[in-house]
Amino acid sequence: MILYIAVVAVAYFNQRSFLYHPDTKRYTPAQAGLDDFQEIAITIPEARLVSWWRPPADPNEPIIIAFHGNGGALADRAGHYADIAGKDFGLLTVGYPGYGGNGGEPSEAAFFKTALANYDWLIGQGYKAQNIVILGQSMGTGVAVLLAEKRPSAGLVLQSPYTSIVEMAAIQMPFIPAEFLLKDRFDSLSRISRIKVPIGWIHSRKDELIPFAMGEQLFAAVRSRKCKLTLNEGGHNDMNSFAVADFARRNAVAMVKDKNCSQ
Repeated sequence: MILYIAVVAVAYFNQRSFLYHPDTKRYTPAQAGLDDFQEIAITIPEARLVSWWRPPADPNEPIIIAFHGNGGALADRAGHYADIAGKDFGLLTVGYPGYGGNGGEPSEAAFFKTALANYDWLIGQGYKAQNIVILGQSMGTGVAVLLAEKRPSAGLVLQSPYTSIVEMAAIQMPFIPAEFLLKDRFDSLSRISRIKVPIGWIHSRKDELIPFAMGEQLFAAVRSRKCKLTLNEGGHNDMNSFAVADFARRNAVAMVKDKNCSQ
């Protein structure tokens, strides 16, 4: 019993180090190979942050605001961002607190403030909500779902989504009473049915981190127009090689132009 209490105590006091795995080194977009992107300053009460931005070729083209997973930082996804942006889309890749040289500490509350601040920056630049598509990957899907609930947009695309971090923790550490211990919960399942814009969903049956069945559970809870890309190859960290960018781009156009989504 004493050993179990000690294990639970360690898990509780170190839970955010288990959840967040940032690369804290700062890179510029040019250092990552994104010469047409620029750094922008985003401020939340806790810190000054840097995100990467490439404006659209035309203000009526889709503008994607992207939230990445819990590991690394923006530079680790530079190639994928280039594929999504192409030659025409606008792309705002969100820098999290504690990641990529940013100040602050990672937490659910800080990530939500960051999402809202980046979105509000876009609106402040004169871009319209009906041209903004929200994209989330892995842990970032929880941030994307929250933003889609709180702010108007053209649509939402989720790659490898989960129902909640509590349910993820229950799978990965079943011996820990996650329901009572976790501070950061990212409960997408409780929010997804309230989102009214079209939702695109991407998941691989071979995802070794976030169970495919969990992603299906979230997809089943969607009440708005929806479409999906089911992959039969590619694990959690390498599925970007399998038509993910094409699906995101195709749906961004459909969401902005037709208010729909495309299989």
